[in-house]
Amino acid sequence: MIAARAAALMVVSALTSPALADPDFEAAANAPRVVQAATARSGCLPDYADPIAERPCQLARFGTVGTFDGRTFDYVRYAFTTEGGGSMGGRVLLFERIGNNQLRILFVPENIGGPFSDPKFIKTPSKTLLLFPGYDTGTGNFNRERLYVRHKRAWRLADTASWLDALAKRLPKDLRALQGIYPDYRRMTAATPLWRPGSGKASPESGHASIRLAWRGDEVVLQSVSVRRR
Repeated sequence: MIAARAAALMVVSALTSPALADPDFEAAANAPRVVQAATARSGCLPDYADPIAERPCQLARFGTVGTFDGRTFDYVRYAFTTEGGGSMGGRVLLFERIGNNQLRILFVPENIGGPFSDPKFIKTPSKTLLLFPGYDTGTGNFNRERLYVRHKRAWRLADTASWLDALAKRLPKDLRALQGIYPDYRRMTAATPLWRPGSGKASPESGHASIRLAWRGDEVVLQSVSVRRR
């Protein structure tokens, strides 16, 4: 499977309150939901920085996602050192700035299987999106991103995986997609190499698919696919 089917769409909380209804909000119930900005900038927040494979957490980046509806949103990205002194990708937290130089913690995507990178807003003519890019570090290179759709004062978790089932049915029977597909949600397009059944990822690619996507509510759906053989 290219990726597991997305969970059922769930309403997450409005930006004026913590995202406690978010299934990806991975933190203890008693972990603080509001922190001082200076504290978030200075290092890993202990309640959100459990070691990975006994590797200590390091603050890799503190940045600003942007301003939306008069509110400004920041994020931190944590990294974890390897045995050789390198850095593994790690957890990302999203904050909303509130008064008294404080930050409200909104999202904490779960961190099992691979890292997340810097979150970003995507504005299209019809929707405002919040994307947490992510991928699996294993051999499958699965797409593990989280995508949220803005609805008035709340965000909904988008279904970004169900369309892959439709893609598998639309491809020629002698071709398949093996690795993660990373759509461009601004243009609603995607692309992927194709392989013959039974061939490994190291085998020469047997084709290429150009994909057009569309929205149906909060679900990404397959609109068309064009296959070029090799």
